[in-house]
Amino acid sequence: DDQDARHTRRGCIIGMEGIIRQVKTKQPLCDVVVTHFVNPGMLKQIQGGKTPVSIEAHEDVLKHYRRHCTSRVRWPTASKPAR
Repeated sequence: DDQDARHTRRGCIIGMEGIIRQVKTKQPLCDVVVTHFVNPGMLKQIQGGKTPVSIEAHEDVLKHYRRHCTSRVRWPTASKPAR
């Protein structure tokens, strides 16, 4: 978990790139699904209009390798719960 481990942007990129490269090398017909999980600190950043470092870094790697990411991360901030 790059966010909780407080990895740098570079560390996040190296980790994700390693995963994507291994999959492409060993299983070229395999695709990758990336799911971002949100902790309270990340949620606060998202609510403030910022993208957490780990999410931005991982999505940059996916773009580079022409892989897609379906981001569900913003769903929790889309609406307030009814009370």
